Amino acid sequence: MKRSASIFSLSLALGALGAAACTAKAPWEGADPPLTGDTSGDGASAGNAPAAAANGGSGNGTSSGGNTGTGASSGTGYGSAGDAGAVGYGGPPPSESSLRKVKSVLTGLAPTDAELATGKTQAGLKSLITTWMGTPEFQDKLLFFFQNTFQQSQLAQLDFEFQLRKRPGAFDLSYDIYGDNAYPKMYQNVKESFARTAIAFVTAGRPMTDLLTTNEFMMTTALKSLYMQIEAPYDIHTMSWKFNHGKRPPLSESLDPNSPNYMTFGYEAPTTSTGKKFSGTCAGDSSKVSSCPGNTLLFQMLMGSMPRDSTNNGFCGNAGCMEHAIKPYFTDQDLSDWQLVKIVDGTAIMPWDLPALRASGGTLKSKIPRVSFFSTPAFFAVWNTNDSNQHRVAANQALLGSIGMGYTSADVAIPLPPTTQPWSFTA
Repeated sequence: MKRSASIFSLSLALGALGAAACTAKAPWEGADPPLTGDTSGDGASAGNAPAAAANGGSGNGTSSGGNTGTGASSGTGYGSAGDAGAVGYGGPPPSESSLRKVKSVLTGLAPTDAELATGKTQAGLKSLITTWMGTPEFQDKLLFFFQNTFQQSQLAQLDFEFQLRKRPGAFDLSYDIYGDNAYPKMYQNVKESFARTAIAFVTAGRPMTDLLTTNEFMMTTALKSLYMQIEAPYDIHTMSWKFNHGKRPPLSESLDPNSPNYMTFGYEAPTTSTGKKFSGTCAGDSSKVSSCPGNTLLFQMLMGSMPRDSTNNGFCGNAGCMEHAIKPYFTDQDLSDWQLVKIVDGTAIMPWDLPALRASGGTLKSKIPRVSFFSTPAFFAVWNTNDSNQHRVAANQALLGSIGMGYTSADVAIPLPPTTQPWSFTA
């Protein structure tokens, strides 16, 4: 299905329908104010109603305003001024109304005077739609539409517990502490991934049915890391890493088994800090080195959140440091380098091996098969669940995404995810 043809047809249909609803005249709209009085005629029914023309017969009706007309009803009500009851909902909407609706659907904006003039013909409207489809506002609208269509948008932190664990979990940040904006952008990546996939397919002229069988997804380097984290083993008792609170070794050394800095990561000051502020964080003190267990805490650190030490009832070693924000290891490029990635069977890359993930290009090896919208992390996270009903989640969401019907659960209060909107988190 070609993108321009499908969107154009959809826009015209929605525009005409909306314009008809928005521009139809009320029975009393006309050149003169409403006229009330008794009307009579040869119609088949009587009652209190607006005097209007009706199908199925003819008759002479009069109103106290002196207007006459023909119709199959009689009663007391509003008379029309002039044309024998030819009032109410009838006739096509004007081109201006259709144009306003179409542009609103596509961009959320109102048309200009020049666009109103151009859109009086079908060819003119088509040219305007092509122009509007090239705007950033249209891309935002289409992205939001596909997020909702494929059940990828309504996410909360607790929804990821069965994929990313809890206490500790990869998204289970202590007091919502993180540096800069890698954490909220990760949520944004999760929400946008399959919507961007749909847009890429339509743009390439691929049929929409391909989306139901695809193992290709639009992904960033950071999102690849998240996918690898989901299938990483629970190794909090078998794996450890270190964190230097005053110095950050080069990542190449942290990943080199022959380096003295192997699996030692470190502090860099963030530009902004979100969440609770503690004293005694050790931030900037290179004499303090904490030892931390497991890959879930390591993933938190990659996103800009360093957990507290065990001496303060935390998970990490005995350096006596409280949790604090750091500069994320994920760069802005890691969170925005979108490309179509095919997920194939193979040995997974470690989530913290960012150079390997950056170099993996359009292929990502994984032990978890991923097919279509109902296998994405966002889809699995939509419903709050627990260990006893996890097996129902995928089936329920498949129903919702495919036929718009599914099971519902009682409302629960759950934390909202982080956001990139500046008014929603503290700097």
